[in-house]
Amino acid sequence: MKILCPTDFSENSEHAIEYAIHLSNSLKASLYFISSYKVPQIAGNLHSLGERIDHALHEDMRTFVNKFRDQITTGIEPEMNVVQGNTTVSILHFAELNDIDLIVMGIKGSSGIANMLMGSITGKFFEKTNIPVLAIPLSWKFKDARNTILLSLDTKGIGNIKSIKAA
Repeated sequence: MKILCPTDFSENSEHAIEYAIHLSNSLKASLYFISSYKVPQIAGNLHSLGERIDHALHEDMRTFVNKFRDQITTGIEPEMNVVQGNTTVSILHFAELNDIDLIVMGIKGSSGIANMLMGSITGKFFEKTNIPVLAIPLSWKFKDARNTILLSLDTKGIGNIKSIKAA
C-alpha cells in the first residue's frame, strides 16, 4: 500500500502526517510526502527563481520529514517529493503516476467541512480524484484507536480494488 501526504509544512500538515505515519505503521505501507509550488508567470525569464524555490522546498521537506522520522517504524524509507504546478493538479498527477492508494491531508479545525465545500485545496482533491482522500482536522491528536473506524463509501463501494483491507 502507498500513502501520499501533501504538505505545506504547517501545523495542519503535521497532524495529517502524524496520522498517516500511524496508519502506515499499522498497515506496513510506504509513505510519500509531497509539496508543490508555482512560479508566477510574469514578463522576463524566471527560470532561476523556479530553481531556487525548488531547492528551498526540497530542503524544507527534508527538515520537516526528519521531525517525524523516529515515529516511522515500518523500516520503509519515506519518499520526499517536490513538484511544480497547480497544487491540486500536480499532486494528483504524481499520485496517479505512482499508483497511490490513499491520500492523507489536513483540513482546518471546525470550519474544515465548510472550507472544503467552498473550494479549499482539500475540497478540490475530493472533486478531482478517484483515489480515496482521508481529511484530518487540525484538532486531531493521536490516540490508540485501533478498534474504532468510520467507513465512508462512494458509489464504488467496498468492492473497489483500492479499498483498504481490514486487518
